[in-house]
Amino acid sequence: MRKHFAIASFLLLILASSLLAESAAQTVSFQVYKNSEPLRGAFLLIEFHGANDSFSAVKKTDSEGKFTILLSENSADLKASAMTFDSSSNVNGISPEIQVSGAQNELYIFSAGTVRGQITGVSSSSNISLVADCSSPLRSSSFSSSGTSFTEFLPSGKCRISARSDNKAGSVDVEIAEGKMSDTSLVLSEENALSQYLLPLAAVLALLLAVLYFFTRKKDATIQIAQNETGAISLQKEAAAEEAVGEESPEEAESTEEKPKKLIQTKKMKDIIATLDERQKSVVEFLLSYGGKARQSKIRYACKIPKTSFFRVVRSLEKKNIINSEKYLNTKEIVITDWFLSE
Repeated sequence: MRKHFAIASFLLLILASSLLAESAAQTVSFQVYKNSEPLRGAFLLIEFHGANDSFSAVKKTDSEGKFTILLSENSADLKASAMTFDSSSNVNGISPEIQVSGAQNELYIFSAGTVRGQITGVSSSSNISLVADCSSPLRSSSFSSSGTSFTEFLPSGKCRISARSDNKAGSVDVEIAEGKMSDTSLVLSEENALSQYLLPLAAVLALLLAVLYFFTRKKDATIQIAQNETGAISLQKEAAAEEAVGEESPEEAESTEEKPKKLIQTKKMKDIIATLDERQKSVVEFLLSYGGKARQSKIRYACKIPKTSFFRVVRSLEKKNIINSEKYLNTKEIVITDWFLSE
C-alpha cells in the first residue's frame, strides 16, 4: 500500500512540474517573408541569442508563411535570425537579426549563398579578423577564420571581404550567387595595410579643406552682401551659396516648401532600418518624417553629416535600394523607393 502511494505521489509531482513549465512559457508566432511575399512551406534554421540563453531550432512555415515556437516568459531579451536551404541543403537565404517582441514577429529573408576562401601572406597561427561589406539591405558582418581558411554565408550580390592580421591587410571582391558556393583567395601584405590607413587620412584632409573653403567663401559673400542694395542682396547670397556648396541653403529650401505629412514606419521598415549604421539610419528616419522625400541640402544639415560623408551615405543607401536621387533645379532631391515603402 505504501509503495503504491509513493508511486502515485511521484507521478503527481512529475505532472505538476510539467504543468508549471508550460505555464511559464508562451507561444510566439513568426511571419516569414522573402522578396516581399510570404515564404510558404520552407524549412528554416532559427537561431536565438539572449543574455543568458542561446539555442537553435528547425521549423517549417505553413501555407501562410508562418511558424510558431514555445519560448520562456524570460525571453524578452532574445534576438532571432534565420536561414533557409534549397533541396540540396545549400543555404539560399538569410535574415537580419531582429528583437523578439511579443507574440507576433516578422522575419525578412534575403537571397544568400556561401563564400569559401583561402588567406595567404600570414601563418596559420595568426589572429585574422574578417569583415564582409555587401550591396544588400543587410549591414556589414564580421566573422572569423579557421587558420588561413574561412567559410561564411553572405547575401547575394557583390561583397567586399576585408581581412587584417597584425600589420598586414587585404581585400577582395566576390560575386555571391543564391544557393551557390563561391571560392576566392585573399592576399595580406603590409602595403595593403598602409593603404587602408592612408585612405581615411586623405578623406579627413579633404574634409578639412572643404570646411576651410566653405567658411572662406561664406566670409567673402557676407562682405559683398553688405555693400549692395536690398534688391540685390538675395541674388548675390544665392550665387555665393551655389558657388560655395553647389546646392541651395536649408533656409531657402524651408521658405519654398511646406513640411509634408510624416510616414508611419512598418515592421518591415523597422527591421531594415535596424541593419543600417547611425548616419544611414538618421537619413532614412528624416525622410520618413518628411513625407518620403527632401532636398539633399535639407537632409545634410538636419542630420549634421559632413558633405563628403553625406555623399557616401547616399550612395550606400542607393545600393541597398532604399533611396533614389533625382535632379531638382540646381540641386538634387532624395526620395524613398517604392520597394522600401511596400508592405
